[in-house]
Amino acid sequence: MNLVILESDKIKLESVLTGFIEESGARLAMLVGKNGMILSRRGDFAGVDVQSLAALTAGSFASTQALASVVGEKEFTGVFHQGKRINIYIALVADFGILVAVFDVATTIAMIRLTARETSKRLEPIIADLIARSK
Repeated sequence: MNLVILESDKIKLESVLTGFIEESGARLAMLVGKNGMILSRRGDFAGVDVQSLAALTAGSFASTQALASVVGEKEFTGVFHQGKRINIYIALVADFGILVAVFDVATTIAMIRLTARETSKRLEPIIADLIARSK
C-alpha cells in the first residue's frame, strides 16, 4: 500500500516522536513501515545510515514474527537488541508500523518500553488516518 502523507501528518508524527525522545531519553526514534519505508524520524542521526537502519529493522521484525509463529505465539510485539554502548528497541504499532528507538546504556529498557507503549497509543490514530486516506 502506498501511503499518502500530508504535511499535517508529518508534523503530527514528528511531534509524537519528539515527545517519545524527550520522555524516554532515547537518542533517536523512527516510525518505519513493515516494508522498511521511513514514515518519520526524530533525534540525533549523526553517523547512522538511516535507510539501512530502517530496512534492517523491518527485516529483523519480520524474522521475529516468524520466530513467534514457530513457538506458537501469534506475534511478538517488541524486540530488544542490547549492545555494549548502544541498544535498539523495536515495537509494533497499529499492526502496520514499527517504532524504532536507539538509546545508550544511560537509559533503561524499562523506560523505553513504558514510553514506547504510550507512544504507540498516540501513533495509532494517526496511522489509521493515513491508511484510510490511502485506500
